[in-house]
Amino acid sequence: MKKKILGVFGVMAFIATAQVAGQEDGEVIQIADLSRAELTKYIEEAEDQLFATYNKHNISDAFDIICRKERPTGSNIPVRACEPNFVTRVNLDKNRTDDKDLQNLQGGFAIQSLLSEDYEALDADMKRVTSEVPAMQEIYQILSQLIARREQLGG
Repeated sequence: MKKKILGVFGVMAFIATAQVAGQEDGEVIQIADLSRAELTKYIEEAEDQLFATYNKHNISDAFDIICRKERPTGSNIPVRACEPNFVTRVNLDKNRTDDKDLQNLQGGFAIQSLLSEDYEALDADMKRVTSEVPAMQEIYQILSQLIARREQLGG
């Protein structure tokens, strides 16, 4: 789902020698010099900044994107999951059904198809915010470069 959300922004060209402005100390980071672990850390930070910026400027709280760590069934290894509030609400409602409603419950891909209009609206709103808010464009450009470098390293 995270890939779907990030895919909304499109693909930008990778610049191997790109520099990323660091934290408040003005540090400059060479993306080409980062390890996979460092890339993962910076990608998560960039995603957090991107989603926080989007959440601040979007048209609806239902479109707010929230990231959390969760453990998939059968695993003790937490994974990062980011999804819009409207998906979280549907999943919570699905989990609250009582036994008589279970026969009418649709899950997985059926839920995604039920939410296709919401995803289209989210896509349009993300594009709007990206075009109107320069910080979104800058963060996404950096994020794209970090992701491209991680893929170069086989991750």
